[in-house]
Amino acid sequence: MSRLVLLALLADFAILSLAAFGGAATIAPALREGVVLRRHWMSDAEFLQLYAVARAAPGPNIIIASVIGWKVAGLVGLLVATVAVLTPSSIVCLLLGRLTVRFEATAFVRALKLGLAPVAVGLILASGLAIAQAADPDKIAWAMTAAGAAWVVFARRNPLWILAAGGALAVAMRLLGRA
Repeated sequence: MSRLVLLALLADFAILSLAAFGGAATIAPALREGVVLRRHWMSDAEFLQLYAVARAAPGPNIIIASVIGWKVAGLVGLLVATVAVLTPSSIVCLLLGRLTVRFEATAFVRALKLGLAPVAVGLILASGLAIAQAADPDKIAWAMTAAGAAWVVFARRNPLWILAAGGALAVAMRLLGRA
């Protein structure tokens, strides 16, 4: 593994760490842009597979950084990417958290809190659309995406059920030669 690759992982994930308001879902398009289109570390299909695994795995969704680090540079890459994506945002959160508590009653802090929530939601929605487009889905895949979104929004049931159903449908389609 190259030191340049490790430095690139460190720089890319440290920068993305500061933009991850709302979690890893908000940086998914930028992450894909970096690892697939700019650095050519993997294909779109590989990125989407890793993204799906990281999203389905228990724990924080920022695990995508660790998974990409592992894919790109093994165990050392996993460690570098994980530290890089966690450290800058953690430091900023600690510092801003203390200031926020101290100045919580000010109009500025109240306005900041009110303004950041919709921005984070918008970033998450944009990320979902970007991931769906990157998958280059056909009509069946778009229908599965819509069904999954509807399930989460309207059924208010555990999202693992829709993941299981989608996985079973994908396997069945593959076995029937339709995928």
